[in-house]
Amino acid sequence: MKSKLLKLLAAASLASAVVLTGCATQQSSKSTKPAEPAPAKKTVAKSGYGPAYTTFDRNGVNYTKGAVAYPTGILSSSSLLLEKVVPSEVMVGAPYQVSYTLRNLSDVTLKDVVLTDVVGSNFRLSDAAPAADAVDGDTATWMLGEIAPGGTRNVILKASSPEEGYATTCSAVTFVPSYCETIKVVRADLELVLDLVPAVTVCDPIPARITVRNSGSSRLTNVVVTDALPSGLATADGQTRISLNAGDLNPGESKAFDLDLKASSTGRYEASPVANSAQGISAEDMGSVVVSAPSLMVSCEAPSERFIGRPISVCYQVKNTGNATSSNTVLTVPVPAGATFQGATGGGNLSGNAVVWNLGSIAAEGVTEVCATFTGKQAGMVSFSGSVQGNCAPVASTVCRTEVTGIPAILLEVIDLEDPIEVGSNQTYQIVVTNQGSAPATNVRVTAQLEDEQSYVTSSGTTSARASGQTIVMNAVPSIAPGANATWQVVVKALSEGDIRFSVQLESDQMGRPVRETEATNQY
Repeated sequence: MKSKLLKLLAAASLASAVVLTGCATQQSSKSTKPAEPAPAKKTVAKSGYGPAYTTFDRNGVNYTKGAVAYPTGILSSSSLLLEKVVPSEVMVGAPYQVSYTLRNLSDVTLKDVVLTDVVGSNFRLSDAAPAADAVDGDTATWMLGEIAPGGTRNVILKASSPEEGYATTCSAVTFVPSYCETIKVVRADLELVLDLVPAVTVCDPIPARITVRNSGSSRLTNVVVTDALPSGLATADGQTRISLNAGDLNPGESKAFDLDLKASSTGRYEASPVANSAQGISAEDMGSVVVSAPSLMVSCEAPSERFIGRPISVCYQVKNTGNATSSNTVLTVPVPAGATFQGATGGGNLSGNAVVWNLGSIAAEGVTEVCATFTGKQAGMVSFSGSVQGNCAPVASTVCRTEVTGIPAILLEVIDLEDPIEVGSNQTYQIVVTNQGSAPATNVRVTAQLEDEQSYVTSSGTTSARASGQTIVMNAVPSIAPGANATWQVVVKALSEGDIRFSVQLESDQMGRPVRETEATNQY
């Protein structure tokens, strides 16, 4: 900075020095007049540059090159170098050329650069490139404007000298050095992006990614992301407020944070994280997630009554009344005591003492129906319970009942132990009542009817009997279990010859009408 200020301060004072040191003299030669001695050339030390002269030969013509560094005369501390090339000697009236080169030695733009050339009486200017901006008597001025750092400007004069002697051209340069400082202008900006899955079930974690990025051109420090979560939403460890320290972020740098959130119930939840930096820059984003859940309901249908041994078809309907799919849905139906599993629809299989259906996934509002077949082994109320559950679906249960009853099937048998028999002898009839059904036969009543050719003698059996005329009445049997029987032996006497019929009638509470059986006996 100091050197540049020196250039600025010295620029004005150099104009006079330029005039004194920037002159060049050309000798004009003519055979009729001896040449006058040329003015002595000034020189400077090698370390300087203000002005310095050298000579060189080009195409047999000797030239003089003068150079001066502004404003200090030393190249290393100057801003502009003026170089001027003139022929060392010219012929009277012959055209020649004078060239100027102005070179910017600094790293700043030189402004208002002005080149002035003052000529003597023996210097006739015929042309200039570029043309002078102003000519006043023997003074020509070029307003060269700006010269960029390292740039050059050239001025070429074409002239001649009419008289023998010397022609003088003196140059002067002025300029305004510009002192520039660059101030970097940056933009502070912050970007925040929240990524949430759009939908989950209430049993699932909610994956969230928060990315904070320095989208500006300045460094941001102490960047912190915060969010007060809505009611019902928390982090995996139960926190309802998020605080994430992103630290310092360089331009273009970003940091991402992955975390799992958890919803306590179904519904739509919104998260709105905000990022702030120490520079007062903030950014925010919002995301939402819909939390749903399956809800299972199971019902069953079974006949109200079935006989023992007959098939009992029990059907179960499973419905998902929630708003999410129930996956890995399983229906389990224990085989009740007093029943035997026979088969199932829908892929149900016996596992242990339960029928199990793997129902898979049931969409929201979806319905699945399966059936199982059982048989009742004994009379009584049989309960068919069922429970269903799925991933994220609570257990739902149901029960339906069937009254299993038996049906009595009574077999009445009557045989005579001897046939034929002689008149006057006794005949024994055996009466057997067998319950071939699946339910007890109750209040079993048996009566026998004798024809006139026979008379009652005695009887024995499950119950006692009494005779009233030709009718024999066995006392009622309260109950005959399935597979059991009741027996009686009735002894009668043959009174006369004939083809006799011994008639027996059976009644019970379960019968709508009597059962009758006869046995033929031939008496002689």
